[in-house]
Amino acid sequence: MPSPRAASRGPVRGDPAEALVSPVRLELVESLQARRRATVAELAAELDRSPHSLYHHVRRLLACGLLREEGRRKAGRREEAVFALAAERIALARPLSARGSRAAARSVAAVLRGAARNFRRGLEEGRIGRVGRRGEAFLCSRRGRLTAEGVRRLLGFVERIERLLARESGRRGARPYLFTAALAPTGGGRRRRSR
Repeated sequence: MPSPRAASRGPVRGDPAEALVSPVRLELVESLQARRRATVAELAAELDRSPHSLYHHVRRLLACGLLREEGRRKAGRREEAVFALAAERIALARPLSARGSRAAARSVAAVLRGAARNFRRGLEEGRIGRVGRRGEAFLCSRRGRLTAEGVRRLLGFVERIERLLARESGRRGARPYLFTAALAPTGGGRRRRSR
């Protein structure tokens, strides 16, 4: 199987939102968020997949600029590429085209489906003992109104959670967790009451 390295040399091709529609590519991004850097073999072992099944996905993430090759590491008699995310946070260009908006919506749906799968598996495999504010898993959906300042503050809380996850991921005895958050305006102002 050819190395995905070749794709990293050329110009950035492809839409990051399109690339993230794939659940496998989302898993790769999540793994690299937790690990910081890894070879395809390490990612395959963590995701319980064969390395050959990941090369296409790694090339796609390289081509659209979401991944970068950070170096090479000796693995037996050969060298393996070490990959990292190109940026800590993935942001989509604005304004989005109609195609970009559809791809972004599909990416969000894939992220939320992945979170639901992870939650369901945790319950089925007995990894989640209690659900709720004092349990091992938590689910919250809240509708409310926010000012621009409120949105900035809320995003600041999410950044603090991301930093906590990054810091804790390297600690001995830390268990893997998935944190997923989505925030979107829900529509216009107040509804008029019919008289």
